[in-house]
Amino acid sequence: MDVKIIPSPLQGKMRTVSSKMGAHRALIISALANQKTEIEINNNSEEVRATIACLKTLGAYLFDNENSITVRPINRETMDISVIDCFNSFATLKFLLPIIATFNKTVEITGERVLQKKNLEQFLYRLKGVGFTSEKLPFILSGKLLSGEYNIPTELGAQFISGLIIALCTLDGDSTVSLIGESGLSAIHNTVELLKEFNVEIKKTESGYFIRGGQEFVSPERLTLDTDKAYNHYINLVEKLINKDFLTDDIDAKNNFDLLVCATVLALLSNGDRRITFSEKLLEKESEKICLFKDAIIKLGGMVELDNALLVSGNKKVKGGAVIDTYKDARIGMALTILSCFLEEETVLLGVENVLKNYPEFFNDLKSIGANVVTL
Repeated sequence: MDVKIIPSPLQGKMRTVSSKMGAHRALIISALANQKTEIEINNNSEEVRATIACLKTLGAYLFDNENSITVRPINRETMDISVIDCFNSFATLKFLLPIIATFNKTVEITGERVLQKKNLEQFLYRLKGVGFTSEKLPFILSGKLLSGEYNIPTELGAQFISGLIIALCTLDGDSTVSLIGESGLSAIHNTVELLKEFNVEIKKTESGYFIRGGQEFVSPERLTLDTDKAYNHYINLVEKLINKDFLTDDIDAKNNFDLLVCATVLALLSNGDRRITFSEKLLEKESEKICLFKDAIIKLGGMVELDNALLVSGNKKVKGGAVIDTYKDARIGMALTILSCFLEEETVLLGVENVLKNYPEFFNDLKSIGANVVTL
């Protein structure tokens, strides 16, 4: 998918978007609760839709209202499943693997081609009592997850660890989860806090959590999700540019690529030179994308150098008028779309389809405040 952005004045505010991570956890926990739950949610990303589809396959009833989803829980006694398709959502797969393993069913887990390339060994071998026929999709999952002691590296991700904690709450015996590392701890903590809203008791320990088994998830009947922190960077960028709230200091993006690209765009349209620093960890993980983003800015007429940081010359003379490949990176696509709205000449962005997969209403939300975005 390609788009052309014709510069035009923007006014007003973009709406906030529900947290994608929050949507996954709220939908899954609600599907395991004792009665229906209504979740206020406006995030219709591809990954959230995949989780909804999987929960329906497991027997939950989900009704999509205008700005909310009503979830009627899974009935374990009448459950009849043979295949679970996670489509192209790695987040859905990681969240649901431990959950599916609690049902004591023999189930084929599958997904689309991109997901089938991922080696899942590090996740599958953590599921005690569970058998599997392959380390890649598709495979047959059998057996039942066992309660007990789990030592989990946080590098496995907050989705898998959150799914495991949710799953262990439903088993007969007590469990402990000891976390090795520090990445994703806040997201895991948010899962524990949401479980508490369903009257689930989890105790914090020195190394992780103590989870009492056999707990019932008591629905609070209605939930409101937090906004998505990643998308907020782009929404805030638009607001700052509309209000001419430009940068006056350097920015440290730390490990946050969303903040890095948004700060760079803001610095580019501000007065003076700015230094956008970031961690070695981010450089190691996103070095290719940082270079691609830098090159795109230069092609649009901006002045930016990469020297252990992005050195941005804010001269407000970036004209646009170029054809830019976003390399199907949603974050680069969103940042360059916003930048292009404030340039002098039309800009064409190639490969923005992943923007719609992650933030389906992004272009429509921009259009609602005056952006002129044409699909080519």
